[in-house]
Amino acid sequence: MFENLYKDNPNYNFVIAHAEIDYLKPLYLEKIKIACWVSNIGKTSFKMDYEIYNSKNEICAKGSTIQVMFDPLKKQKIKIDEKFRNYLASFFYNPHKSF
Repeated sequence: MFENLYKDNPNYNFVIAHAEIDYLKPLYLEKIKIACWVSNIGKTSFKMDYEIYNSKNEICAKGSTIQVMFDPLKKQKIKIDEKFRNYLASFFYNPHKSF
């Protein structure tokens, strides 16, 4: 997700401030599928949600992480700039949002 962005913008830094996961079913030595999307974008942080599926396409785990934009020189959080916000928005999905 971030590989292409970092080719042209290597100075976007963020840290994972929170991570959680719920294990629903065991996984074995099999091919898995991982779905990942941005579910919230704040002023200085963004949330990503994940789902892991087994080879039968059954959901086995779901989780989320919260990333905070970070200036490593000043050692403090910073605002998400417009370019990065637009990039994150291209991966935005909220399955619970009603239209």
